[in-house]
Amino acid sequence: MKTKVKILFVFVVLILGVNISVGNEPYNQVRKTVLELEYPETVANSFIEMISSWKTPRRQFVLPILQGILAKAQEAFQKGHISKIQLAKTEEKIVTGLCQSIKNKIAYRRDYFDLTKIIETRRANCFGYAQLFCILGNSIGLSVSVMNVTPEHVANIVDLSDGTMTVVDLIRTNDFLSERIITNSEFKGDGSYWTYKDKNHITREDKIIHILDRNELISEIHFCRGTIQYISGQSTEAIVHYDRAIELSPQCVRAYNNRGGARLMLSKHAEAISDFNKAIDLAPKYVGAYHNRGNAYLDLGQYSKAILNYTCAVELDPQFVKAYFGRGFAHLALKHYDEAVSDYTQAITLNPSYAMAYYTRAIGYAQLGERMKAMQDMLQAVALDQTLKADVEKASTELNLNLKFN
Repeated sequence: MKTKVKILFVFVVLILGVNISVGNEPYNQVRKTVLELEYPETVANSFIEMISSWKTPRRQFVLPILQGILAKAQEAFQKGHISKIQLAKTEEKIVTGLCQSIKNKIAYRRDYFDLTKIIETRRANCFGYAQLFCILGNSIGLSVSVMNVTPEHVANIVDLSDGTMTVVDLIRTNDFLSERIITNSEFKGDGSYWTYKDKNHITREDKIIHILDRNELISEIHFCRGTIQYISGQSTEAIVHYDRAIELSPQCVRAYNNRGGARLMLSKHAEAISDFNKAIDLAPKYVGAYHNRGNAYLDLGQYSKAILNYTCAVELDPQFVKAYFGRGFAHLALKHYDEAVSDYTQAITLNPSYAMAYYTRAIGYAQLGERMKAMQDMLQAVALDQTLKADVEKASTELNLNLKFN
C-alpha cells in the first residue's frame, strides 16, 4: 500500500513538472467545515491535530501537498499546458491518494460514525468514512458530496473537471473508485435523486442514489446520534437529536419513525402516533412505521387498530417476525385464539428460537383446550430462555397446566 502511495505522489508531481509549495490553508478549511457540521470546537481542534500528523511516504504532509498538486494542475490547465481530460485524471489520482491516506490511518468499525469517536479510536463506519473524505477532499479543492447509496450505506461522489464523476467507497478493500459516470447518459435525474438507466449496472447495490446537501448531511449526523441514544434507552436525549434532524431535513422519514419510537418509550402515545403517521405519509411503504404504530395502539389497548397496522406491515414484508408476534398478541387480547396461534406459529416458523412466541402461543393453545401443545410450548420457551421460568410457572398455574421447575 505504501509503495502505491509513493508512486502516486511521484507520478502526479512529474506529470505537472512543477515545484509544490505547501501551507496551512487546508487545515483552516477543515476547521470551518467541521464547525459547520455542528461539531464543537474541541472536536475541530482534535481533528486537525490528528490529520496534521498524516504524512506521505516521502514525509510530506498529506493535505498541503495534495492541495498544492491540485492547485498547480488547475493553474496548468488555465494556462493551456494540460487538457481538461488530463486535469480530471490528476484529480482522480489525488482522490486515490487521499483515499489511501485515510484507509492507512483509519480502520473500519461498523458503529463509529461520529468524529469524536473516530478521533479517539481511529476507526470509522461507512458514514464516518464519508464524512472524513468529504471534509478533507473539499478542504484541498476537490468537489465532493456525500450520498445515500442504500438506506444503510453511505459513500461519496466527486465531480471531475471533464464533466464526469466518480464514486468513492472507502468500505471497499480494493479500488476505492468506481468507473467514471456521466449523469446525462447514465442516469435519469429527479433533483438530487438519480436512477441508473441501465438496470444491470453493477457499480451500486441500489439503483437509486441521493446526494445529500449540507443540511441533509448535518441531519444525518443528528439522526445517527439520536439512534445511538435511542438504542441505549436514553429516549429524552434521542428526541433532541431527532428534533434537530427533522428541522434540518423535514423529509427525513427515519427520524420521524425513530422519534416516535423514543416517544413511545416515554409513554407519549399521541405524539408517537403522530410521528408514525408522518413517516407513513412520507413513505407509504415504510414497514417499520406500521409496526411501530401497531405497537403504540397495542400499548393503548386499541387492539383492532393494532391488528390493522401489523397486517399492513406483514403484507409489505411477509418475513417481518415481530409484526406477526405483535398481531398475535392483539388477537390474544381480543380472545381470537385461533388467529393468535396462527400468528405465533408463523413467527416461530420464521424464527424457531423465538422463546416469547412459544410462551404466548402456549397461552393460546391452553385457551383452545389443547393442553399438551400448551405444555410443550411452555417447556420449549423455558429451554430457549431460562429467564421465562417464573412467568411460565405462574401462567401454567393460572391455566391449570401445573408445570413446575427446579
